[in-house]
Amino acid sequence: MKKSLISALLALGLVPCVHAAKVVKNYDEAQASLTEAGYVLVVYPEDWNKKGKAAGLKYLKSEAVLKAAGDAVIIPVPRHQVSDEKVQEARKALLGKLPLPGAKSYPAFILIDKSGWHYATVDAPFMRSGDEKKAAAELQKCMTSKREQNKLLAEAAETKDPLLKARKLGRAAEVPGLNRPRDIQKMIKAADPEDKSGYSRRLAYQASAHAEGMVKKKDKTPLEKIAELEAMLDDSAYTNEQKQGIAATCIGMMRRSGDPAQMKRIPLMAEKMRSYAPDTVQAKSASIVVRQWVRQLSLSDGWCPDVLPRDNKPTPLEGAIPIKEAGTYEVTFTYTAGTQALGIAAVELYDGSKKVCEDRHNGSTGHKSSNNVYVLKVPARVTLPRLVVTFNQKNFDTHGIITVTKK
Repeated sequence: MKKSLISALLALGLVPCVHAAKVVKNYDEAQASLTEAGYVLVVYPEDWNKKGKAAGLKYLKSEAVLKAAGDAVIIPVPRHQVSDEKVQEARKALLGKLPLPGAKSYPAFILIDKSGWHYATVDAPFMRSGDEKKAAAELQKCMTSKREQNKLLAEAAETKDPLLKARKLGRAAEVPGLNRPRDIQKMIKAADPEDKSGYSRRLAYQASAHAEGMVKKKDKTPLEKIAELEAMLDDSAYTNEQKQGIAATCIGMMRRSGDPAQMKRIPLMAEKMRSYAPDTVQAKSASIVVRQWVRQLSLSDGWCPDVLPRDNKPTPLEGAIPIKEAGTYEVTFTYTAGTQALGIAAVELYDGSKKVCEDRHNGSTGHKSSNNVYVLKVPARVTLPRLVVTFNQKNFDTHGIITVTKK
């Protein structure tokens, strides 16, 4: 490779450098040694954690850490427990125009590019122990990722095809372990105003904000919101992790809808949420969601507002039905709570898809009950018993239990 080509690539930060980084005293001194590799701030606790301070000072002298930082300039930054006026003035003199974002723990490496953009932080727990090998490896990983990001940005700048440009910019925004480049979403939108690449939708999606926005939407019904969310799940623009968040929001909308038909769909949506990325926390919570949120019209759960059909269509009684042998059985509805009584119109017994018998009459159960027992006369043994209930209900604040007994 010719020297001129190597120099050009180094100028873009696309080729790793084998030099060791230089430790300087402050921002002003850093300008004399500044390259495209930017700055590494080694931030350590000054007056509140002796072990952390010792580890931070150790990194400043570590050959492995200095080599990993390459052509970057390193600025030691003491972090005081109390930031008074004197500390703030000293920090301003030390860092000049550079930001000092917080870290989860200290010591930490704060990585800032030549323009002053914070692009990564190394603040893993092992940093506190002074593990030079791990610290250097993590720092080098970030520096390598930054070169990859710079390469994509440089390629995007040279690309004339707007859609290809947007895709390269989108990939630059998603380099693992790095913050997104400055103004990257504006750049993508300028290249791809119709969002054919999907990156504008993808980068704009934030799970918690999106879920909150869906709840606050007043111009759509719950069913319309569910349909919108399901359309997003079919959109290849979103990552599997994002689709888990969308599925979780969809489950919330299904529950908020109060529609029993939607409630019955929650287990399927929870399984879909799990399948997108099985090893994540959200995936492992899918079964918990179903246990806590899904109620069915059943002998074990009885009825509640969530399971009563809004259209009074015949509704199957889920779960095992204790009807096998021929005989007379009573299905009893008993109110337990709520401001409304439950109205019942009919109970039917099926053996699979074949109707065996029924009892049709208007009954109710509330603070007072009337005709709330339904008698089924079973002429022969039933192999696949199914009970189907038809309600007569306009108001749904009612709870109760259902029992089946043989006379």
